[in-house]
Amino acid sequence: MLSKCLNPVCSARYLREGRIFHLEIPLSSTTSGPARRRALFWLCGPCSSTLIVALRHGAPAVEPRFL
Repeated sequence: MLSKCLNPVCSARYLREGRIFHLEIPLSSTTSGPARRRALFWLCGPCSSTLIVALRHGAPAVEPRFL
């Protein structure tokens, strides 16, 4: 999902700047094969200065970069 910034309140749609996050997302136990899938997510420059991408309940979510 690299076509839009992962931050739901951001409308950025270009990859000129920012940060790409590589996550391994767990799959349901009913599937055969690998137990995880790799996925890339993008935060634009302004969002990546204050947010990170993390897994929350098995799904990608944005969280504050600095706590």
